[in-house]
Amino acid sequence: MRKVLVILLVGLVVFAGVASAEELKFRGVEFGSTIDQVKQAEDTSLIDSSSDALVYKDTLASKEFIILYEFQNDSFESAMYYFAQDYVSNPNTYTDTYYNIKSILKDKYGAPDTTSETWISNPTFTDDMGWAVKTGEVGLADGWEFDNGSIKMTLGNISGEVLFGIIYESDSVKDESTSTESKL
Repeated sequence: MRKVLVILLVGLVVFAGVASAEELKFRGVEFGSTIDQVKQAEDTSLIDSSSDALVYKDTLASKEFIILYEFQNDSFESAMYYFAQDYVSNPNTYTDTYYNIKSILKDKYGAPDTTSETWISNPTFTDDMGWAVKTGEVGLADGWEFDNGSIKMTLGNISGEVLFGIIYESDSVKDESTSTESKL
């Protein structure tokens, strides 16, 4: 009986290690890395920098994105892909790109933990998702949670501008924002 319990306990420890082994990284960089470590790991051209941020430009899913790394006390805490193109003549490119990248993330991390499609009341473009996004009638959001952070992907129209971003955030950033919110 004791032997069976030891085997079960070892199996649970091994399984728990495998289940929590998937820690979130951004472009192969671990949260907590220094600015210099991120610069060494990044293979695209740096376009701007400060003491708390690095900005790059790269292509993701055949589309151009701005990449922003953010640091607190020289520790990598969050990052963002920002879609850097405007598709006035074919707004379906926004939603096509969104769903393409969602599929890539789903293949890599599994189904999102949260999904949202938020429509205004009485929308005009219910049969054309691209125009619905372009005119601000719908916003899309998906999120993935990990042991050490999260990914949030959003597409929507804010003040007449279509914004599409993918935010990677360490738990320390989420913990800090929760702490700040509790003080308000």
